[in-house]
Amino acid sequence: MTGGAKRAVPNPWLFEEPEETRGLGFDEIRQQQQRIIQEQDAGLDALSSIISRQKQMGQEIGNELDEQ
Repeated sequence: MTGGAKRAVPNPWLFEEPEETRGLGFDEIRQQQQRIIQEQDAGLDALSSIISRQKQMGQEIGNELDEQ
């Protein structure tokens, strides 16, 4: 029995190229990716320092509460 609707499986290789990379060569795309990674790394570094500061503040609050 083969009743029922068949679903078409989309081809993962058929996609529209994003506007950001359209017309760029391999090296240009690689450079763009490297810039994006550097921006992400800078954001993660900033987030890490914020979290470290919050941890320190939390420990200081905990110490203050223990003293009282």
